[in-house]
Amino acid sequence: MTSSSDQKPELIFFRDTPKDLLDRPPLASSLQNLETSFLLLAVWRYPHALVSCASAIESALRSAFDSGRKSFSELLKLANAEFPPDVFSQSDLDEFREKRNEIVHYGFSAKDDEISAVLLLKTGYRLIQQCYKTFFDFSLKRNDGTHGGLLPNFDHHLDIAERVYLMAKDEPNLNLTYCFIPFAQEIRWSIQQSLMSRWQRQVLNAEETNWPNISWDLKEKETEELFWKAFDPAWKFDCPICGDVESFICELDGDELDKTVIRLKRGMCVNCGLFIPANCPFLADEICSEQIEEERSKIFSDFGIEEEP
Repeated sequence: MTSSSDQKPELIFFRDTPKDLLDRPPLASSLQNLETSFLLLAVWRYPHALVSCASAIESALRSAFDSGRKSFSELLKLANAEFPPDVFSQSDLDEFREKRNEIVHYGFSAKDDEISAVLLLKTGYRLIQQCYKTFFDFSLKRNDGTHGGLLPNFDHHLDIAERVYLMAKDEPNLNLTYCFIPFAQEIRWSIQQSLMSRWQRQVLNAEETNWPNISWDLKEKETEELFWKAFDPAWKFDCPICGDVESFICELDGDELDKTVIRLKRGMCVNCGLFIPANCPFLADEICSEQIEEERSKIFSDFGIEEEP
């Protein structure tokens, strides 16, 4: 006899699911396709991530409209008629759908990476959130102080990706795939143990238990190299991904610092490997925003800058 727990779909990024999930099988498929999209982002497969996100949307709409015969195009038009006015233009929905079809039927090249990342941020992930909210009364992300269906750490970094995209989308000469860097690193960090063999995990545990000074010395050496040589001026923050204390070394924008403005140009965690390269505006600032506020006076004091009242 099959129990309800055996029938429950396996999910790794969710803390909660829509009501009556087992009674609406296409909806379970939607959640699983969305998770696949996230995992594909973690290995930099943006076009494939777009295709999986589109599948998540289509499954959700088939569940909402109880229709197995309507095309994806028809389902999107039905959905858009139910959404609040001006949330999505039909042209944006068509652009997303047509790109999905192009990738599925004709493949993709390197130029499609940024195009796919932008379409996910502009339309795809916003659209699946709206579908869940409108048709299933289910919040994917945190809303008004209440947690959504995603686990908080993934919710937080997906939200940062979406915010940074909105701030950077009109900036010239950027590859906007960078908006997903922390979100993708959060996923890789969270699943890394599951990708190791048993002996690899045992070796790592043994090193931490028996030779903690080895890893500490290596990280300390890299910290000093970044802090005193590579990044100037620099500041140490707790890593926003792994949480390691003062392991995220960031380069401050010296020109802005002289104006009593704290801006981060790039950063690297010596523990988990999170790397925010140069020419990724707003991203390091956003992932460290709370720490920047907490450390503001100390940063100005250490650099001999008088903070404006």
